[in-house]
Amino acid sequence: AQAGKFTPMDLLGRAVEDLMPHRVREEHTGHRAGFARKPAARSMAMGKTLTALRSDGSEIPVEVSLSPHRVKEGLFVIAAVRDVTRRVALQRESAYAAQLALGIVDNARMPMLVLDAELRIELANPAFHSCFRTTPDETNRRHLFSISGGAWDAPQFRDVMVRLLPQNTRYLDFKLDREFPNVGLKHLILNARRIHR
Repeated sequence: AQAGKFTPMDLLGRAVEDLMPHRVREEHTGHRAGFARKPAARSMAMGKTLTALRSDGSEIPVEVSLSPHRVKEGLFVIAAVRDVTRRVALQRESAYAAQLALGIVDNARMPMLVLDAELRIELANPAFHSCFRTTPDETNRRHLFSISGGAWDAPQFRDVMVRLLPQNTRYLDFKLDREFPNVGLKHLILNARRIHR
């Protein structure tokens, strides 16, 4: 057998709690009794990542799906256990990269916005608020073209953001001259980049 993996003979006759960390075994015994009273096909923990033990005592993240079957001998439950170690690692890396990127944006001296696919503002950095005299309450989750009294809603710029940018990875050096409330006329050179996540 591969290091850390159980063989079929290792598992025969063992309680399922033997495959779990000690800290959750007592609680799971109650869950198992509740499932036996109302068996139904479902995922354990409603899609949350669970933890299982390998034969060497190390822990791995898993997902478990349960499928009950009634036969003459009684109730049998098929449990499909999937090792999701790689997926969890990728999710953590992705979350770290996202936090790093947001940290860079937040601390940049140049005004910057992070928008979702619907052009709603996920983040406006302090430099943006300082330049355009806005506040987080005025920008957070607001549509780009609705902030600053609609000052960003220029036809050519809308065309870039709505039509051209989705077709390209980035759009550089778009010139925009607009009046902004409490700011006055701004001569802007805008760069936009589409990011997949």
